[in-house]
Order: sequence, then C-alpha cells, then structure tokens
Amino acid sequence: MFRNLLNIVGVALLLLLCQSPLQAQQVRMRAGDLEVGAQLGLVSIYRIDRAQSIVPPIGLQAEYFVSPRFSFGIFLNYVEAEADRLYAGATVLEHYHSKTWASGLRTTAYSKLLANRWRIFGGLAIGAILPQVTTTVRVQGEPTSDLAIVPSFSKTPTSSMLFSGFVGSQYYITPSLSLTAEVGYGLSLANVGLRYKL
Repeated sequence: MFRNLLNIVGVALLLLLCQSPLQAQQVRMRAGDLEVGAQLGLVSIYRIDRAQSIVPPIGLQAEYFVSPRFSFGIFLNYVEAEADRLYAGATVLEHYHSKTWASGLRTTAYSKLLANRWRIFGGLAIGAILPQVTTTVRVQGEPTSDLAIVPSFSKTPTSSMLFSGFVGSQYYITPSLSLTAEVGYGLSLANVGLRYKL
C-alpha cells in the first residue's frame, strides 16, 4: 500500500513539473511570508539497526520568514519501526516495536533565487526526540513479560534532546507551491517534501 502511495505522489509531482513552464509567474519572497509543508523521509535512522519500517519517517513543518532570506520554523516528525534481536545462543529473542516522535524549532538561511525558481538553504534545529518502545522477550520460544528473568542486552531508549544541522534545496513549481529536498540528522537522514506558501 505504501508503494502505491509513493507511485501516486510521484505521478502527481511529474504532472506538476510539466505544468510549471505554463505558470511562469515571478516568485516573490517577502518578510512575513508563511510556508507550511509535509516531508517524507528516505533514510530512516532505524535502518542502521536493520529495523523494518511500519510507518516511514513523515513530518510537518511551518516556516515564518522574518526576511526574504531567513526564517524561523517549527517541525513535528514521526516514524514507526520494529526489529528482532537474537541473543544467548539463539535462546533469547527480543522484539522491539518503536514509535518515535521528534519536535522542535528550526532556523534557516536561504540563498537568492536562482533562475527565479530554485534556491539552496541551510540551518540548525533544536528539539526533543520522544521514543516509545515496546519490548517482547521470548526465551526458548515462550513469550514472557517478566523482563527481570532474562539478561538485559540493550539500553531502553529514553527521551533526548536533538541538535541538528541540515542543508537542502527548494524548487518553486508555482509561486506558492515548491518541492524540497534536504539532508541532516533527525528521524531520517534525507527528506523530500512539498511546501505551500500561504
């Protein structure tokens, strides 16, 4: 189902890009502009643990421009994944189901518009990562909720602060609608998204 959703989004983006030459209005950036957007993560931080994504990294954000080339913003991201770890000669199996939220503030600096459509940006983010992890332990095939009877092999995730930098680019399809792509540390190492200027 997720693959079908990605195909639909891809076709919609191609149609929008094909229409962009028809809408050659000038993009104007002003202080006081507000852009809201949604992002899809391409490289989940759980990939390093060989976890299987249940919900890929997704996010919402809003950016308020204090000048044409500088904004303050807020973000809210979510990812859900699960993984298994086998220990102690294949007699202890830990199954993790993780739901993780991240939220915080962003500051972003932008380049001048290039070819009246495209610009690059970079910035800093500060926020909180809030994991909720459910662990199920099986000893010799039998599930148990009493974690005290088995050895502990991993540290339980706890809430933590997020300090991150990011760089990216933004391409305006119309004066109000743009595509974004960025890399930086968060719940995903690379993101693509859509933004709409209100």
